[in-house]
Amino acid sequence: MSHTYSIEETASRIRMADSVHKKVSWRLMPFLLLCYVMLYLDRINISFAQGPMQTDLGLSSTAYGIGITIFFAGYLPFEIPSNLLMRRFGARKTMARIMILWGVMSAAMMLVRNTGEFYLFRFLLGAFEAGFYPGLVLYLTYWYPPQRRARVLSFLVAATALAGLIGGPLSGWIISGLDQVKGLAGWRWMFLLQGLPTVLCGIAALWLLPDGPRTAAWLSRAEQDVVIAGLGHDVQGSTHTKFMREVLRPKVWVLCFAWFTLMCGAYVLSFWVPAIIRSFGVSGAFALGLWTGVPYGIGVIGMILVGYHSDLRFERRWHFAFCSLAGAAALAVTPALGGNVMLATLVLGLAVAMLFGGSPIFWAMGSSFFSSAAAPVGLALVNSVGLTAGLLAPLFVGWLKDRTGSFETGLHVIAALLVVGGVLIPVAIRKRDVN
Repeated sequence: MSHTYSIEETASRIRMADSVHKKVSWRLMPFLLLCYVMLYLDRINISFAQGPMQTDLGLSSTAYGIGITIFFAGYLPFEIPSNLLMRRFGARKTMARIMILWGVMSAAMMLVRNTGEFYLFRFLLGAFEAGFYPGLVLYLTYWYPPQRRARVLSFLVAATALAGLIGGPLSGWIISGLDQVKGLAGWRWMFLLQGLPTVLCGIAALWLLPDGPRTAAWLSRAEQDVVIAGLGHDVQGSTHTKFMREVLRPKVWVLCFAWFTLMCGAYVLSFWVPAIIRSFGVSGAFALGLWTGVPYGIGVIGMILVGYHSDLRFERRWHFAFCSLAGAAALAVTPALGGNVMLATLVLGLAVAMLFGGSPIFWAMGSSFFSSAAAPVGLALVNSVGLTAGLLAPLFVGWLKDRTGSFETGLHVIAALLVVGGVLIPVAIRKRDVN
């Protein structure tokens, strides 16, 4: 009888945990999804403004690439401090501060008049946005145990593709439809109209985001206990020595490199997809926006399916490797398909699905790597080192485009990096390290 009771009790606890986490998801995820859509839209809308901005400001492809790079030069130094401040001041105030400041700066991009101001504003935008994504990953570790994170993160990271799906047509419509309204270029209206909603999201975060389960008034005490109990070892602390060992162990640097390679591919897609599609012969801001939405539409579906399957199997390493290798293959063949716009765009959709879909799997894997004491620094460190891809990849591809007149060489180099990163994870990281 006791054995039967134990099984029933276990089943009851599982049902209770499922119910509580479903409640948590319904309360948190819609707003976090909206915030992440705004984050990514504010980050990539410059790619839709590239053509008219280059014309109005006299920017070369290399100068545009430098502007993309300078964003990350501002972002990286403030990444770890931002996560440490989140631990001190709480998620609510930290997320609100980040969103309000980056929204104001994104809207201020409408004021850019020359190359120097373009560089300065991009640097400040990066500095103000620093810490949002690793802070978001850290925040989700307060609510979800490791076996639930890939699915949750995949829905969240689907916002990147959703931003591209919505942002392409929306940005194209604003740029073409509002051009010279009140004497302002369409791209200036785009920055203003897409930056201000982020400020509103930041203000709303002060009321909508609890700092953790214990401050969530919409959870009963018993439900709070269920959430915290499910985190298990994740809530345990560590000594200073263990902390340093956790953050600086060799496998952390493997994670850093793998994240770097994935981000090389993801940022090339984020900032160069409109230009790549334009090179296929598509012209006009609105038409370009519509075509750009196609790869991101495919990406939304693909990354959710990949995250769901990873959680279903509770497997991370090989799913990450598959995403990297499939994304590399898609990038490598895209230049050869330029004569067929539809086929090339569909293959770009596969690249978006795989490279963006690899992100939640990576962070489900990476967030299991650290105790709660080491997580703020560990996650920010991995993200910071990996995001040096944002400093290098867009600039590198732009530089090669100026010199060769084609995206082919740049995409092939990025594809080769993805292969190395994809193979490295299952070779260097063991299953016990991440499960």
